Amino acid sequence: MKNELLKIWKDNFLKEVPIYYQKKNGKYKEYLFSDFGRLITYYQRLLKTQEEDRVLIFSENSPYFIGAYFASIFKGNIVVPVDPFLAYLELFNILRDCQPKAIFTSKKNLNVVKDAIKNLGYTPQVIVLENISLANEIEIELVDRDFDKVMQILYTSGTTGNPKGVMLTFKNIFSNIYGIDETKILKSDDRVIVILPYFHAYPLMTTLLLPFTLGIKSYQIEYLTPKDILSTLKDAKITILVGVPKLFSLFLNGIYKKLEENKIKKISFSLFSGLTKKLDIKLLKKLFFKKLHKEFAPYIRYFISGGAKLPKEIGETFYALGYTILEGYGLTETSPIVSFNRPNALKIGSVGLPIKHCKVKISKDGEVLVKGLNVMKGYFNKLEETREVFTEDGYFKTGDLGKIDKDGFLYITGRKKELIVLDTGKKIFPEDIENRVLKSPFIEECALLYLDGKLVLIVKPYEEFYDHPNLDKILKEEIHKALKTLQFWQKPKEIRISFESLPRTRIGKLKRFLLYELYKELSKKI
Repeated sequence: MKNELLKIWKDNFLKEVPIYYQKKNGKYKEYLFSDFGRLITYYQRLLKTQEEDRVLIFSENSPYFIGAYFASIFKGNIVVPVDPFLAYLELFNILRDCQPKAIFTSKKNLNVVKDAIKNLGYTPQVIVLENISLANEIEIELVDRDFDKVMQILYTSGTTGNPKGVMLTFKNIFSNIYGIDETKILKSDDRVIVILPYFHAYPLMTTLLLPFTLGIKSYQIEYLTPKDILSTLKDAKITILVGVPKLFSLFLNGIYKKLEENKIKKISFSLFSGLTKKLDIKLLKKLFFKKLHKEFAPYIRYFISGGAKLPKEIGETFYALGYTILEGYGLTETSPIVSFNRPNALKIGSVGLPIKHCKVKISKDGEVLVKGLNVMKGYFNKLEETREVFTEDGYFKTGDLGKIDKDGFLYITGRKKELIVLDTGKKIFPEDIENRVLKSPFIEECALLYLDGKLVLIVKPYEEFYDHPNLDKILKEEIHKALKTLQFWQKPKEIRISFESLPRTRIGKLKRFLLYELYKELSKKI
């Protein structure tokens, strides 16, 4: 067997061992590895594909998604998971690009698939995931494939409006799994909560591939609400939560709102959190915030943050409360993990140390460059775009700006394309301004843009303040307070208020290319 990953996965799917729990109506349905083995067997018998054919999965997180994913890989196909919330035209563009031989779809998405394939020029096989009739036996067809072969194509989330198909090989995926496993931060009895969508590289690796390779139990939430997440954390005794900065911000807001109900608790919290930031004693933190831990996340060992930059203040607050939050960094093109903080090697504000077999350096203009087993084979059907993102010595240009300290820890300072260069030549990182403003208890979202020679800030208040009679005045005062220590040229000259969420990818990154259109719409309403 040339491909170690295929052997590990196939052996796992023969085991009568619990691995996955799906929450429905407040109860958890247990799935054994062997249950997925039977599901894989069924889907493989349906698939009318040849080796190297592409198979697209258009579905929400579910056991069926997992079955279809591995059924396609074992059959020798290249699997293409895509965003289940795509409109038919967006799906059509991806179908036209990757030309899948078969499409797995949930019942919910079937009509979108039917609309998308009408003018495709050929008719791919369409399989509805929920229409199953499982046999008792497990007969997994396994096409052995070389480590350098493409295993999956993931379409970038489109923060620039131009999604591309990233080709990831078995070697790419194995490098990430091995890079995490060799640090020994995961235990066999860990329990992972599944919140983020599988089609995205970050949760696909951390909440599907890692658990199903290492035999770690995962628990899928029922509803994407703070209440359901918190109940799952407690009921399922979750030890690891993989999330994005927005989720951790909401987590802290939940704590703050709870404290507002009791003035004495609020004062005590402020006093103790200030003390634990100065006195870095873990036992002291656990003692001070014992009740808080019991209420919000009693069994958590680690919070893991990725997908976007975690504001340093959030990391420091979690740490002061006695929680361990490990921030990492990566891109779809790097499978996705490049670096992450370890419990025994942690610097808040950094994105940690590179994983094994991954080299990171900074270019002369400050761009983060990556080389290693985790770097993609290239963009599907896009040779020129692939060439453009590699240096002459084979490093991948991430498009992120950063620095590396004397201990080898990587810090991300901004996105190269998002860097605002004023007419005067002065430079501004939007996130630096935005993170200051987001400390306000009135402001849920904000985005900075440069338009017609002036800085403009779009802010979205929390919904509870929409009808406040002095909202405009309060928001301006909050922004002034947040930015008062900045130079005049760093401050926005115009403020626009949005009562709708800012445009984001499914993982929570701002779609900055759509902000200019939003600004025009908001300006019309004045």
